[in-house]
Amino acid sequence: MHRMLDVKSNARKRQRSHNSSARQVKHARERCNFVSRHPLGIRTLGMVLAASKEEDRKSHRSLGLWVPLTDHQILYLISFCTGEDLVVLGYVSKALCAFSYHDDLWRVLVLTRLGGAFHWAYSWRSSYLATLKATKLRGSTGKKGGTFRESSEDSGGLGRFIVDTKLCSDLLYHSWLCKTADIRPEWIEKDNIERVHTRDLGTERFVAQFEAQNKPVMIQGCMDSWESLKNWSPDFLI
Repeated sequence: MHRMLDVKSNARKRQRSHNSSARQVKHARERCNFVSRHPLGIRTLGMVLAASKEEDRKSHRSLGLWVPLTDHQILYLISFCTGEDLVVLGYVSKALCAFSYHDDLWRVLVLTRLGGAFHWAYSWRSSYLATLKATKLRGSTGKKGGTFRESSEDSGGLGRFIVDTKLCSDLLYHSWLCKTADIRPEWIEKDNIERVHTRDLGTERFVAQFEAQNKPVMIQGCMDSWESLKNWSPDFLI
């Protein structure tokens, strides 16, 4: 009788342990779901420790003589390149391909060289290339043609997997993570920043209650009468 009770008790313990493990695995998978895979195969630096292949551990070797440089130093050096130079640089090696696609480099080129005369096409790189291509097409035909938009399936838009660089870099991966990570509902369920309307907030109260205490606050009603606010729309801003 006691043996039967022990068997049942052990079975219940194993079942509880199995259920607990299953919940932990499910929770871990849910936490990872908001992280999307970089189309160039760029990973966080910590993935070096989990690398199982020689190619993963030595991906930086394709940088050649630039191996001793940090990611920041490499980006600084290639920031002097033109858009055409960056495109060519991306064909040198897998590692340099990853650096040449870094969107911040192309954002600077778009804003400095093209100014406001560009058409958004999924990424700063594809926007730059698409605008130049559209300009050349208009120049060759002598007509003011329609807007050229690079397909999301083209390499410039990073709409599909291009090449697996297997490069581990927090610097390169972080900007992609910020653009693509999902915002989990529980992160925004509770608003912990105080909101105060301008009619209830004077200078003395703001200084004493928020500025002096270095406390964040969201001030409401500041632009209710601003005429420009009525014109704001995605089409107007872009």
